[in-house]
Amino acid sequence: MDALQPRRLHYLDAARGIAVWLTILLHLQYAGWFSFNTSALAKFPFRLLWDGNLAILFFFVHSGFILTYRLQQEYTEAGFRNAAAYYVRRILRLYPAYWCCLLLVFAYRHFAVAPAFTLSDSDWLRQYWQSTPDVSELAGQAVLAIRIPNDPGLRLLPNDWTLTIECLASAILPFMAWGFRRFPILLPLLTWLLVQVQWLDPFLLDFSLGVTLALYYPRMGTPVERVGWKEIGLLLLAGFFWLTVEHFPVAGENFARAWFIHPKGWSAAIIFLLLLRIGFLQRWLDRSLLITNGRVSYSLYLVHVPWLFFLWSDRFAGWNSGVRLLLFFSGTLVFAWLLHRFIERPALELGRKWANLLQKRN
Repeated sequence: MDALQPRRLHYLDAARGIAVWLTILLHLQYAGWFSFNTSALAKFPFRLLWDGNLAILFFFVHSGFILTYRLQQEYTEAGFRNAAAYYVRRILRLYPAYWCCLLLVFAYRHFAVAPAFTLSDSDWLRQYWQSTPDVSELAGQAVLAIRIPNDPGLRLLPNDWTLTIECLASAILPFMAWGFRRFPILLPLLTWLLVQVQWLDPFLLDFSLGVTLALYYPRMGTPVERVGWKEIGLLLLAGFFWLTVEHFPVAGENFARAWFIHPKGWSAAIIFLLLLRIGFLQRWLDRSLLITNGRVSYSLYLVHVPWLFFLWSDRFAGWNSGVRLLLFFSGTLVFAWLLHRFIERPALELGRKWANLLQKRN
């Protein structure tokens, strides 16, 4: 069966782009540039709207939804060719841009004077770039789906742990999407059980919530134009799950983690559901600048950490913090655009081309 062209949900691209910038702000906070924890903003109960850790879990929910949505529309039947086409596109989506960043950082770390973070006040920075890998160690990190080594302090791109989760989740997504089409509610229940017995990574539960929302999406109907009690109730529920981690006593937090694994993941899924339900929010996000930012979000995510490490190393310790911050944002945007334009986008086109060829084979 030839692949169909799915209707693209542009507002979800925009939402992913905003989530990436929340993650970038989180890493700047870890690097010691500023802290929401000492500001009045931290006291606002629904700080979940600019929570970088929540944004990371939102990525997994978002990815589970988008991949399932496209799989349902492009490949309506389970089968070897459809699965092969899906895997080809997924590999070319994740690996080429990652390999490009990995090689560039390796070249810098291997041939240039290695920066250190000994002058930094940030414990987060000092734990990374502990050694300079050789070529064999580079090959191990290039595998990505299996972490060789697993220690983030020894990896060139320490934020690539999320991509390892993406690889694992992508591998089992066809089984999730095609296997639970009739009874989607069973998917998070089964995933929760497998996480509890430690057969699956906990982050796969967040991913499964996105898959479940995608399986129910055709039944949701037209988005509402006026926020009602249902939407207010969902927002309060999202806040409740978020608060179990942020402000509840330790006993309450431990109880929430024991039963919900990642309470913030449930909060992210509910926020995602609100995006699917509220029409005026979709229209607000459906703007060209936000959509473009969302489409380069993968490249933004890849380039911002090594560039931050470079600018916050001892080599630039005497530089004005405002200048470094300006260089960080401008460099992140430029490098992300270059990576997207010359590596990520061609790889996506190649993935579509090869997937179509697989579909057309007799």
